[in-house]
Amino acid sequence: MTVIDLPTRIAREGADAELETLLGAEPGRVELLRAFIIAHPHIGRLVEERFAAHTSLVHLDQQIELHVPSLAGREIRVTAEAAPQRPHPTGTTVALQATLTDIADGTALASLHGTVLLAGITAEPVVAAAPRHQPAAASGEPRVRHVGVGQNFISAYARISGDDNPIHLVPKAARAAGFEGTIAHGMSIVGLVLARAPRRATAVGVRFAQPVVVDDIVRLSIGRTVDPGEFRVAVASERGPVIKAGWLRVSQEAVR
Repeated sequence: MTVIDLPTRIAREGADAELETLLGAEPGRVELLRAFIIAHPHIGRLVEERFAAHTSLVHLDQQIELHVPSLAGREIRVTAEAAPQRPHPTGTTVALQATLTDIADGTALASLHGTVLLAGITAEPVVAAAPRHQPAAASGEPRVRHVGVGQNFISAYARISGDDNPIHLVPKAARAAGFEGTIAHGMSIVGLVLARAPRRATAVGVRFAQPVVVDDIVRLSIGRTVDPGEFRVAVASERGPVIKAGWLRVSQEAVR
């Protein structure tokens, strides 16, 4: 297991507002995505240092839990871990974890758990696959929204998040990777869900089935469950499922 521990100063109020505008979110609805954006470059650095020989990375699933209402105005320490999980025909799946804490007082701010497939490497498994949370049974019909995902949206998210992988921005690079065109960042689609979910979202979990290709129209489905604090989430495009087995937890104050 490899660990990286780095401080990062958060002074991005303008970028935060820009993210909310891009996603069509009211203030405070996308704090979970902010936690991911803060942790992502540190996780990426850890993967590059530990698994330098990998030829590509596919994001398989992600879970994020927020422990405070807001990350704004804090100086944050990011501690990230990466451990091989199991072999795959094209490489190895790797479990990624990150913890965000307040440098000033040590308060736990957020925790992230995800799995990626790293192609082109073989590594001895270190950790077993973690059991996935299963959302509670549905209760009633879900609320459905349709959103178009164009290149302006993809490029803006790349700039705000700092994730400028060419498969999101350069059609030639995306086609070389096997896609019909540039693809949206998976977490930007999660952001669209969060923006349309109850205001005080405190945790989210998703499994990524396939990417959203530029100019796709996605169907966002958010439905209540028998647990009043939990919602079921699904996203699909005309190509099929994009996010499956998704769930969202909200604070009890936000449940109506």
